[in-house]
Amino acid sequence: LQINHSLRSDKDWDVFKLYFEDVNRNFYNKLNEINPNLTTNDHRLCALIKLNMNSKEMASVLNVAPNSIKSSRYRLKKKLCLDIEADLEEFIRNIG
Repeated sequence: LQINHSLRSDKDWDVFKLYFEDVNRNFYNKLNEINPNLTTNDHRLCALIKLNMNSKEMASVLNVAPNSIKSSRYRLKKKLCLDIEADLEEFIRNIG
């Protein structure tokens, strides 16, 4: 629950990103190699997926509706050139 309250501002996300990158070296670099046009929100979603959060938890952390996460995941799959049947979680877990 503490992570939920601490990621509301961009500054908090910057701190989170530093710690996340420390544990998951080159994760964002590898994402950018796959698609250099990913947005900050795409990076955030990927990081939360990498942390094995479910859609409800991601929605809480990002302060959005759970349906928004579903839409974001669909768009992210397209940006990463994955098939509809592809497992987004598995793909992201294997990055880095």
